[in-house]
Amino acid sequence: MCDGGDGAFQQEGPVSLQSTKWPVDRLAKEGRFIPALKVVVGLVFAAQVLALANNSRKPEDLFAAARLAQEKNDLENAERLYLQYLRVVPQSAEGHVNLGVVYAHEDKPEKAIVEYRRALTIAPSLQPVYLNLAILYFKQGAYAEAVKPLQKFLAWQPHNRQANHLLGLCYIESGQYNAALRTLAPLRADNDPAILLALATAYIRSDRSREGEELIRQFLTSQPDSSRVHFMLAQTYLSLGQFPQALTEFERVYALDPAWPQIHLFLGAAKAKSGRFDEAEKELRAELQLDPASFLASFTLGALLNKQARYEEAIPILEGARSSRPKDSDANYQLAWAYWKLGTVDKAWDDARAATKTNPGNRPAHYLLAQIARKKGDEQLAQREFRIAQSLSEAESEHDILRLKELGTKSGGVF
Repeated sequence: MCDGGDGAFQQEGPVSLQSTKWPVDRLAKEGRFIPALKVVVGLVFAAQVLALANNSRKPEDLFAAARLAQEKNDLENAERLYLQYLRVVPQSAEGHVNLGVVYAHEDKPEKAIVEYRRALTIAPSLQPVYLNLAILYFKQGAYAEAVKPLQKFLAWQPHNRQANHLLGLCYIESGQYNAALRTLAPLRADNDPAILLALATAYIRSDRSREGEELIRQFLTSQPDSSRVHFMLAQTYLSLGQFPQALTEFERVYALDPAWPQIHLFLGAAKAKSGRFDEAEKELRAELQLDPASFLASFTLGALLNKQARYEEAIPILEGARSSRPKDSDANYQLAWAYWKLGTVDKAWDDARAATKTNPGNRPAHYLLAQIARKKGDEQLAQREFRIAQSLSEAESEHDILRLKELGTKSGGVF
């Protein structure tokens, strides 16, 4: 069935919204963004179902086995079995939705989006999938793309608090502050800290600073010793570019709860943006001691070292960051810059090209390519890269040396 009423397909379970830069505590009172639809395996034993899938080409056996693997969090086998099933039954909305969920949990958002869109093309009445799709767009920073599926979902559930909250944040990120205020204002009565801070931000960005600041004052007065409240307030200041205020709040979080997840990362970024580089470096190295695999801590530290012309120190740290995200445009650019400053032209060229390939809007990378091309004697290419760079505004390039947007997505344990 396609209506989800019999457990035929799954929605995503708890979603942390890690690519929003907003201090969203949680968008549902239950502590999750979308309630999970449980997989119903029935009375068939797991081993029997998997055996059927291996020895049968019947679609129902493949689907049952895929659902079982998904229930057991065996994502690799679930993906393989759903793909097999969809080769046999390509018009199965349930199959596309479930495969999308698997991709989402495997951190393959682009593939998940494709599957959700296919499912909705086949069965446009699957309203919950619009919310799943919007969340993925939101997590990718594609705020404008998230608006339409949210509107479709809200046409079905107009008073859904989670969806209205998310839509308000999308409007803020798209610069539609009045639309954000219209969407979020009806939710104010709930006194949800995340919603109040979103409202405050919309007020401030729409030149109604007095109202926004009053909300923030009320917020602090109501919960002065809540580390969660100070953390969300710090992220709000971060999103507004008010770095000293953000640092003050992050320091308050640390004073209240020294074990707050990733607090050294946040302190490091805020101190770096406040010009306190030595202290920032200590915080970021402390974070890497706790979590050596942290991409953001490695990237932020490497970028900070580059900013201080400490290129030889920066390179191994940035290489470590890139090893976990080989296609990250900013990581490739930072490496290209370090190699360029050290005179390693060929490596700088390769990394700068990789940076512009994955993000054609990376303006500094185009400028760097132009410089390298001129150094290599290719004036025609140098001029082309200069023209591309000049055609990009700072806003379009979205280049952020310390990745503040992504730092703002980190929940620090809030979600």
